Amino acid sequence: MSHFSRVVGIDPTTRGFSYAVLEGRDNLIDWGLCHLLVRTDSAVLSRVGQVLQRYNPDVLVVEDGRGTKRRARACRLIHGIEAIAKRQNIPLVRVSRSAIRRTLAPAQTKQEIAEAVARYFPELASRLPRPRKPWMTEDERMNIFDAVSLVLGAPWQ
Repeated sequence: MSHFSRVVGIDPTTRGFSYAVLEGRDNLIDWGLCHLLVRTDSAVLSRVGQVLQRYNPDVLVVEDGRGTKRRARACRLIHGIEAIAKRQNIPLVRVSRSAIRRTLAPAQTKQEIAEAVARYFPELASRLPRPRKPWMTEDERMNIFDAVSLVLGAPWQ
C-alpha cells in the first residue's frame, strides 16, 4: 500500500454501510457506521459518494461479492459503489473473504478476524463486540471490523 497514501474500505450493511479510512498500512485515521433513516439504494449510494468526496481516497476497497452468500441488495450496493468510484476516478480494488483470511491467518471466523484487527489497531479494541451466541444477531459494530479487514486484505499488502 506504500504507493497509496489514503485508502477507504466500504462494506454495505442492512442499515447503510460501514467505512474505514487508512493512510499507509498502519495509520487508521477514521472509521464508522453510516445509518440512514431512508434505506433505499439511492440514499445509501448518495451517502457513500459524500464519504468518498470527504476523504478523497487514492483507492477504494470493497468486498468481491462474486460467489459469496451476500444478499442481493448488498451485491447491488457494491456494484453501485463501484460505479461511484468510476465516476469519481477512484481506483477500485475488490477483496475476497478468503484473501482476508489469508492475510489475517490464523484468524478464520468473523470474530477471530475482528480480534486480529483490534490487535492491529488497539484504538478499535473498545468497540470489539463480544463473541455472539448462536441465537444472537450479529452486533452492528462488527461491520467496522469488516471494513478495516477489507483494506488489510487488499492485494498490495
